[in-house]
Amino acid sequence: MVKFISFFAAIAAVAFAAEKESKVHQLTDDNMEDFVKTHKYALVKFYAPWCGHCKKIAPEFEQAATELAEEVGEEKVALGEIDATEHKKMAEKYNIRGYPTLFWFVDGEESEYGGGRTAAEIKSWCVDMTGPAVKEISSRKLAEEEAGVKP
Repeated sequence: MVKFISFFAAIAAVAFAAEKESKVHQLTDDNMEDFVKTHKYALVKFYAPWCGHCKKIAPEFEQAATELAEEVGEEKVALGEIDATEHKKMAEKYNIRGYPTLFWFVDGEESEYGGGRTAAEIKSWCVDMTGPAVKEISSRKLAEEEAGVKP
């Protein structure tokens, strides 16, 4: 009986996880322009479904989107992805030549993404790009900690 209950609990957990809503917005030729214009900050990944590098970054991108949504809010930073092999209009507009290609948008204006490919690097880069330009540090000790200097 315990095995039976455990089995159904495991199935329910998997089903619940599968239904968990993705924080990565699915973009198309029709909705991408609105997406980047309606979000102050947006990171967009152009990908191809068959691309090995795209498959590798997919869970990292998803995790970064989830963590950013929880920590800073989707209204501040939104992540989206667009299949460039299917939505050729946007791929041509942004001159996509390789996969994955990531662009950073601020108020609808694109620039190159300069961060890494892990969830932590994506999240950190987005936070850095949306944070204050100057960080006030009130003591030498805090400055050393911020710089990673050990006493």
